[in-house]
Parts: sequence; C-alpha cells; structure tokens
Amino acid sequence: MSVNITRKLIDEIDKDMQVALKGIEEKYGLSLSIGGYSFSPHNLTTKITGKVAEVNGKSIEQFEFENTCKVYNLKAEDYGKTFIANNKEYILVRVDIKKYKFPIIGKSVETGKLYKFPREVVNQLD
Repeated sequence: MSVNITRKLIDEIDKDMQVALKGIEEKYGLSLSIGGYSFSPHNLTTKITGKVAEVNGKSIEQFEFENTCKVYNLKAEDYGKTFIANNKEYILVRVDIKKYKFPIIGKSVETGKLYKFPREVVNQLD
C-alpha cells in the first residue's frame, strides 16, 4: 500500500493518537501531549511529552503555576482566573519565566488551546 502523508492524514492520525494517549494517561497517571508535526510526503515526525498528572493532590499545571507565579506578582489563587484578550476569554494556566515578551499562558475557553500573552494581561484578571 502506497500512502502519501498530507495535512488531512496527519489530522486523522492526530485524532487517533489523542484517543490512544488518553488510555495511557489513565493507566500510568501521566499527562501526555503531542507536539506539532513536521512532514513530507513520505515521512512524519512529532514529539510526545509526558508529565506526572498530580503533585500533592493538585494538577501539575496548577503546581507549576504556584511555583512560578510570584515572578509576575501573581498569587497562587490567580490560577484559573479568566481574562479577556482580543475579544476572547482565556483562563490563566501558566507563567513561563523563560519567555520574556510573552510569559503568560492562557487557555482559550472556546477551544481549549493554549496561547501566550504579554504580562500586561494579568492586570485584567477577574
């Protein structure tokens, strides 16, 4: 069977991989994510990243936020608060201290995708 790798095929493969990873996450107590895909007609590459799902009863996302939030004068209680950017609502989920220009990471309420923002967006937290 001869197959050419296309964006459409990768979208289908990604859906299948997301389903497969859910079972692995539950079995091993991990949080797994698939990175972006690079591909040619005959080859594709991606990266799977895993983290422990919980630390001290908190999600790893919340635990990491609590350990980095003070850098931008945020409080642990700010985790999960909402803000508006570009007329869309986001949830504050991470502070990336390695990213100087866009250190605030928000999750789209609409799509669940992560986006990076300048630190000024924290002035609008609910």
